[in-house]
Amino acid sequence: MVACSCWLVGVGLALANLAHSSSVINPFTGKCLDVEGESVVDEAGIILQGCTDSESQRWKLVEGGALVNFKSGKCLDIKGGAGFTGIWDGTEMILYECNGGDNQKWISGDGVLKHPSSDKCLDISGESKEDGTKVIIYSCHDGENQRWGFSVVVAMMAPAYGKCLDIQGGNMDDGTNVVIWTCSGKPEQQWMYVNGIVINPKSGKCLDIQHQSTADSAHVILWTCNGGENQKWEDTGRAFVNPISGKCLDIKGEGTDDGTNVILYTCHGSPNQDWMLFGNVRRAALSAGGGKKEL
Repeated sequence: MVACSCWLVGVGLALANLAHSSSVINPFTGKCLDVEGESVVDEAGIILQGCTDSESQRWKLVEGGALVNFKSGKCLDIKGGAGFTGIWDGTEMILYECNGGDNQKWISGDGVLKHPSSDKCLDISGESKEDGTKVIIYSCHDGENQRWGFSVVVAMMAPAYGKCLDIQGGNMDDGTNVVIWTCSGKPEQQWMYVNGIVINPKSGKCLDIQHQSTADSAHVILWTCNGGENQKWEDTGRAFVNPISGKCLDIKGEGTDDGTNVILYTCHGSPNQDWMLFGNVRRAALSAGGGKKEL
């Protein structure tokens, strides 16, 4: 009888399917899990970095619990493994050849990535939001720096209008209005939807209701991610609903012109509240008649 290394089979199948990998993003910072220097060598550090959709930021959680990196085909690992004294809080994460060890197994659930053997969580060191911050393992504490979700870069298109959700003028400052614009695939039209938060990866900022308002016609803006109720959205399959207000993401006045503001408004099921997520932003531009665009 030939012994089967089932973990290896699982990883092998996943490597053949890594085209379906996604970014692992922390909604509190709006930034992504990355390999330092986009390295592919064993023991390369794992860091927090602004989301770019680069290959080093794409991961797949495979059967058996390994988190496999698209660029290298290697796994998220705990530096030094368990050792003789167990895993200490603050131990750094690294990239390492997949080997099926317990230090490479993860469970995704309730918005965290947990290491089952130690019962500890993937954590951003010091609750920092800075690029290059080390990613570590730490006792789970339900903090925002331990929140992770999986997402791809998408365009948010209003199909009845053939226009995309856009940051006005490409201005990434807090308070910039969110509008509709002819779909182009540019960074100001790229979004990631993770754990009920809509994030623009270029800025690392969130889709936000101005002044935490719940009133009809409140402006929808770009703002630093803070976990507030005014930054939470539920995708119902057509509408995007803010749970605290029960109101919808809406194109003001059913306008169709480029630059029309996007607002919060009582849900009514009209086409100006209908949104479609396109996982391929180029395809969204083509579908909207924007022609072929380079990102």
